Amino acid sequence: MKIIDIVYEWIDSNREFLKELKQRQIVSQQAKYGPGEVYEKVHDNNKVCFVLSTGRSGTKLLTKIFGDHQNVLALHQPIPELIHFNKLAYQGFDSNDSELKSMIDIARYEYVRKAFLLNKHYVETNSGITFFAYQLASLYPNAKFIHLIREPVAFVQSGCSRGWYDNDSGFDEGRIQGSDGNRADWNDMSQVGKIAWLWNETNSFIHKFKESIPASRIMTVKSEELFGDSKVMGAIFKFLSLAPLEGQHVENLLSKKVNKQMNKTALTKAQVEEVQANTPIKENYYKS
Repeated sequence: MKIIDIVYEWIDSNREFLKELKQRQIVSQQAKYGPGEVYEKVHDNNKVCFVLSTGRSGTKLLTKIFGDHQNVLALHQPIPELIHFNKLAYQGFDSNDSELKSMIDIARYEYVRKAFLLNKHYVETNSGITFFAYQLASLYPNAKFIHLIREPVAFVQSGCSRGWYDNDSGFDEGRIQGSDGNRADWNDMSQVGKIAWLWNETNSFIHKFKESIPASRIMTVKSEELFGDSKVMGAIFKFLSLAPLEGQHVENLLSKKVNKQMNKTALTKAQVEEVQANTPIKENYYKS
């Protein structure tokens, strides 16, 4: 990391800390709700949006843009990140599973509560909540969801560059595996095959989830279009009933690379074909 990047990160951290102190003061002064009212009102709140994705699809950029909106509390990696428990939700997801429902409620309630008391929209872009989608839809019946999807070959290339499934990262603990479900040949699959499977399995899950809720609660966004067209953000703001940011400001944010992959791993023709063979759900989003 360059020195200038470290300086900018330090400045951003201090700015966020000061913002947090101010928000705490505002929340502590809220007295218009009785203690028994807040929990129910927070869950009935319609200013809530969860972004569902595989990760590596533009979630950090989306957080950056939302973060510049005065009426949004946008979080990319709130604590706990649910690295392990997102995988647990995948292994045994059930829309009526009370343990999973309680788990995600405990993990996120105070964040949503804070946004509610600040009279802001709560937007979370953490891919670690994806397999809790059914529980979140039940807990927050007026919440909306954005399905953020990236073209599979580009996604797999990014995953390979980051060393996914090479057993050399603590984050692999939270990555779903075919051995948990429908791939008996998991241990024999290549890294490319495993990442392609993850893309397909995650987006298949989201695709099925979208069919379970009213169309008015879901919006699908391709990351390629998000990166390349500021009008997409305008459509997202409209979907969430938010006033749009000034167009040139969005253009400026889009022009700055966020979470850019520095050392890209190029895929061979055979690997690209392997990705295409293992991502059938793409036909619903990317026509051949």
